[in-house]
Amino acid sequence: MRKYLTIKKVLIDSVALYKSHFLYLTLFIGVVVMSNYFTEFKGEFSVIQALFMLLYFFLNILVEMISTELVASSYLYDEFVISNNIKQNIRRILPFTLFMVLGQLAVVLGFLVFIIPGVLALPLFYMIKIDYIVTKSDFKTSFRKILKLMGKKHLFEILKIMSIPALLIFLGAEFLYKEILNGNDNIQLLLTLVILLLKPIGVCFNTSIYFNLIKESELESTNQLV
Repeated sequence: MRKYLTIKKVLIDSVALYKSHFLYLTLFIGVVVMSNYFTEFKGEFSVIQALFMLLYFFLNILVEMISTELVASSYLYDEFVISNNIKQNIRRILPFTLFMVLGQLAVVLGFLVFIIPGVLALPLFYMIKIDYIVTKSDFKTSFRKILKLMGKKHLFEILKIMSIPALLIFLGAEFLYKEILNGNDNIQLLLTLVILLLKPIGVCFNTSIYFNLIKESELESTNQLV
């Protein structure tokens, strides 16, 4: 039986998506990365600095939503219009931001209480987040849908797939940490390049997992009916 939710399938899809949307993804993420430099003020903390940081935070959220929809358009065969997409997502940015904060807090608490709850919460957090963006439903609907789709079997399959980027992030963080200890003067530039490379790949990878999860579930439902 053909399987969609495998490391090989997700990687193939991710590479294809990255090649298709490389320019726009790099541009979107680049805007966020470069805008971060405007939040680096020297001297005492001020109201203006706080406003810039808040603007950067919301810009980061908005770009994630837009980038996810851009990648998802390849699966949905929808035309991606940036201006329309921005207007739609600006209206949904506050509830999405609240979910991001609460979701990340739940993951962190899961790791602090006991590592396993935090690990199990990660795939749920990512899949619910993508479903909310792509389907434009409410979080309650997305939460129920993802719980129904995943189950124990798919949850552990996704964890296995996600272990690859987790390992790469760990190795990348270790490399950057060594560069900081060695007093590398170009560490800021290096970090910027790493984010510009990895962030778009991460969007493609997670979106690919989401759509392959749906395909896998649909395939299983079809086989049960036969």
